[in-house]
This record gives sequence, structure tokens and C-alpha cells, in this order.
Amino acid sequence: SEKMMENLQILLLKNDKVILTQLAETSAELPGEPDVLLVKPYELDEDGNLTRFLKGVTIQDEMMIHSDYILTIVEPNQHLVKAYDEILQER
Repeated sequence: SEKMMENLQILLLKNDKVILTQLAETSAELPGEPDVLLVKPYELDEDGNLTRFLKGVTIQDEMMIHSDYILTIVEPNQHLVKAYDEILQER
């Protein structure tokens, strides 16, 4: 849906991973708990390939992370939005 894609962002994590994900606003229940909800996150590799984030260890497509681990958040370009959209439609 269009609304969903408005929340599509690129996260650059402190470990240099680049994650293309929808973001949902949340507030941590307790200080120090993970406070950012990733919805259908995909990792973007150096060749531009998208792979479901943590694919090898979980089937979850939503996960919480700490905002501390995010260096910056930027908007994806149209090419990535399209690629992401196509992947989600295939699944």
C-alpha cells in the first residue's frame, strides 16, 4: 500500500550494515530497551542485492532494535523503492 511505503527508509547501522525497512514509531517500555520497530527489513549488500534481514536465524519479519545502533536514516531512491516493492509482492 502507498501509506506503508511512505515509511520506507534506509538505516545505516554502526556495524556498516545498510537496511532497507519500513519503520514503525514505538516507545521503549523501559529505558534502555529496543525502541525502533523494523517492519519487513532487508539488508542491502555492496552489489545492491536485497536479502531479508537475519534470514538465516529467524522467520520474523518485524523486529525491535536500539536507536543507538543507527548511525543515520535516509530516504531510499526510487530504484530501491521499486526493488523492495517487487520483492514483497513475490513473497
